[in-house]
Amino acid sequence: MTERHDAVLPSYPGEGRGDAESVPTPVPGDAGARLRRWPWVLVLLLGAVLTVAPLAGGMFYPAAQGQAMIGAFEPYMTTDRLDGFRADLDRLAAARAATVRLDTANRIDAGRFPQIAGFQTRYGDIDADMTGLLDRIDSARRDFGDLAAMRPLDVIPFVPVGAGLLLIGAGVWGLRRRHTVPGRIGAAALVLAVAVGLVAYPVATSMVSHSRAASPLLDRFDGVVTAEKVRDVQGYFVVLVGAVGQIDSSYRAAVDTPVSSRADLTGVDELSASWQRMSSDFARLIGTLNDNVKNYAGVARLDHRTDALGVGAFALLPWFLIGSGVLAGLLGAVGALGRTARRTTGAR
Repeated sequence: MTERHDAVLPSYPGEGRGDAESVPTPVPGDAGARLRRWPWVLVLLLGAVLTVAPLAGGMFYPAAQGQAMIGAFEPYMTTDRLDGFRADLDRLAAARAATVRLDTANRIDAGRFPQIAGFQTRYGDIDADMTGLLDRIDSARRDFGDLAAMRPLDVIPFVPVGAGLLLIGAGVWGLRRRHTVPGRIGAAALVLAVAVGLVAYPVATSMVSHSRAASPLLDRFDGVVTAEKVRDVQGYFVVLVGAVGQIDSSYRAAVDTPVSSRADLTGVDELSASWQRMSSDFARLIGTLNDNVKNYAGVARLDHRTDALGVGAFALLPWFLIGSGVLAGLLGAVGALGRTARRTTGAR
């Protein structure tokens, strides 16, 4: 038989020889693979921070309290309403001065009408305290309007939580699909969309400028929306109710004499005629203060949680969202670029 020899063909540049030496394989954990993984890990971490921060900081209930408090006080934050209360205080002051003159003209002993005597004695303190209360409310109107413009406040905590959950999902997607261009681009697109939302929300709602009003507003309401203030105003109301009741029941007839000034009698009559409306307004004010004592305390505690940073929590919130959005955008861009895993040769 003729011995058969296989021909040995020459190899050419670029031609695969089929041996292990020529097959490029990625090495797990090399620098290229790590570069492609870390943006998604950071996206996951950022998502976790955004999700946990409102929960750990207890934002949800105070935000709802702030929403309720703004709605309750809004009717009192107008010029007409405050001017109406000041006019009522002037009416009370005029009636008090009129009863003093009527008592003098008719030589009425203070013990005869004790409710009116109490009104005369305490009205100086009542007027000073209530005027101070109205002045505080008036001085807070601009800050109140800025904070009210951020409504609904109870929705705000859901913004970072929702963004955080989306980033967690995008981070998992990016880690699992980072070796494919469509997977990497899809995950990065979701991250970039969340980033745009985090930056746009504070800007679109004017949160950056309006949130600064929270701390000054809370400072002005300090000492106003408290249980002590409610008790004080309730005490004033009791004094006024007793005085007007005694005026209507017996005092007005007792001072309707020739020696009484008609102007003084008119001042007393005006108080009696206006009292039903005035008492209703006072009762609603007392109710509003009383109903919002806990709301105010909750919102104030939330705002003071970042005092160590030198800024209130409300003023810090928009920058937290914007900073998170910028960081998410950078991570999404890096994750989208990716890097092909380093190729090395097999064993020789």
